[in-house]
Amino acid sequence: MGSKVRAHEGIDREALRVATDAVALYAPQWREFNNDIPCEVKIGSVFLRRLHRGKRSDVYLYETDGFRCCLKWFHDKRWFSCLKNQMGIGRANSAYKKGLKLGRLGSSSPKVLGIVRYGFFGKAALAMEMVDGFQQMNLVVREWNATVEDLSEESRLVQLAEQFSEFTAYLHSNNVLHKDFSPRNVLMKPSSAGFKFCLVDFEDICFSGRPIKNIQHFEERLARYVSKPVLDVFMKRFNGVYCAQQPLNVLVTRLQNIGDMLVFIPAIRALRKSLPHAKITLLAKHAPGIEVVKDCPYFDDMIVVRGRGLREKIRLIGEFRRRRLDYFIISPQDLGRVPWALMGGAKRIVGYPRVYNYSKWKKEKLASRIHVPVEYNSNQTEVENGLALVASTLQDMGCELPDSDLTLEYSWVSKDDKSGANRILRNLGLSHGTYVVSAPYSKRESKNWSEDRFCELFKRIHAKWGYSVVLIGGKAERPMIEPLKHKLGSWVHVLAGKTNLGESAEIIRQAAFMVGPDSGPTFIGTAVGLPVVAFYGPADFSRWVPPVSSSRRINIFHDHECNPCRYQKCPLPVSCMDEILLEEVWDAVEEVNKI
Repeated sequence: MGSKVRAHEGIDREALRVATDAVALYAPQWREFNNDIPCEVKIGSVFLRRLHRGKRSDVYLYETDGFRCCLKWFHDKRWFSCLKNQMGIGRANSAYKKGLKLGRLGSSSPKVLGIVRYGFFGKAALAMEMVDGFQQMNLVVREWNATVEDLSEESRLVQLAEQFSEFTAYLHSNNVLHKDFSPRNVLMKPSSAGFKFCLVDFEDICFSGRPIKNIQHFEERLARYVSKPVLDVFMKRFNGVYCAQQPLNVLVTRLQNIGDMLVFIPAIRALRKSLPHAKITLLAKHAPGIEVVKDCPYFDDMIVVRGRGLREKIRLIGEFRRRRLDYFIISPQDLGRVPWALMGGAKRIVGYPRVYNYSKWKKEKLASRIHVPVEYNSNQTEVENGLALVASTLQDMGCELPDSDLTLEYSWVSKDDKSGANRILRNLGLSHGTYVVSAPYSKRESKNWSEDRFCELFKRIHAKWGYSVVLIGGKAERPMIEPLKHKLGSWVHVLAGKTNLGESAEIIRQAAFMVGPDSGPTFIGTAVGLPVVAFYGPADFSRWVPPVSSSRRINIFHDHECNPCRYQKCPLPVSCMDEILLEEVWDAVEEVNKI
């Protein structure tokens, strides 16, 4: 049966046929040679050389007058494989089509020229462009199989790892993945800029898949060629550059309110700085927490939890699976999400197996299934433990935390909210720095200071500096705040329930300073850079105090044996909030208002 040639327009079909016949003639004579020693033959103007021999295929260089190509000869011994070749749907045809698609993406891989099918048993060969100066990467890394003493940050091995990671990230960003991703299927050569790479073995390419699994496969194959010290150096630099460029899908949970969300901002900010190309999704639940971060630039998407029912859980799991999450990061306050991550198909789960909360250790569900367990430090703040979570995630990726910026932030207030806040202040006759702001009451009664002490404090502030007082909060707090205005006079303005969160943040930012109990608004004050006096009562002070502030902040706290507690109303005759005296609050106010 005669041979059948399928080739690009402009490619000499007869030359392809002759080249394939030459391989068929001489290949049987080369079976006994070692794979690492290429065989070659030259008769007249025809030059033929074997470049690689494998179990499933051989690769040959063919060169004659005016024509040069690389032929990949497939070993198809099973009858259905031969039949598929005759029908034009075999491995050679699949590799040809994938090579064309890879070329359209602008890859530096060899261009496919055509395929040849011939013989009664349906043998096939793929013709590719020959790339000069390239050699298999496994031969190169073997040469650098050095000891630890030979390795340094400036070594060529480190440069190879970094540039190869950029090449791999480019392929994966275009959904080009290799099922047999190993050094033997990558060609490379030195260049003036470092190294150039080519991906070969087209039939094992797929255009969808999971890059992380692909990288782990590469590490397993590389371990066959190099020693452990070389492998560690290569993969550390490879992962560091790859993860910084590759658009990974990362989900972070934070199902909490305003203050809880703001203290987690340093962790999300560090994650974004370390992975600028990653797609970061935030899982949130409570409306105030969602509103405070709705325009935050440190994540790309948000999934909102709408309830607790089974139908909602099924919806969430479907959302996770559609995103094909590489990392599922569970914040310290969101224990119980490991089953969600497992059913959602997350490749890597990061979280705390246990958390110290309200003087008790609480265990995570299915803690043994966490891929990156992080040890919770009860002596650190929530901000620091959040950053430790991100640091462990980056370490698992082969990256490092860029810095330890612990400051809170709320810098993304919209223009509409700013203009709305300015309009409200103009209507009240107030301007920047002419008033102080306070959120005096909380829905949790045990966190509230006495009304008489607030009245006396505000009178002193107005008498000494002439500041007006703006009282903020939600609609639920407005009935408790109104009596303060009636007792004090027209220089007190109640905005509780009249502004949205963005407008409140801008009103807080323009104040002279802020004073009040530990609550969401006081965290906003610190996040926008305002001097703050905050007094803590039943909350866990050591956990929730901001460790670093961009402006002056004085925290007032009296430790008790019962602290922290969950009481909505303190059962003791003298509560921890009652022990915070007016004079010590006044001293703190005078300190933060120093110019």
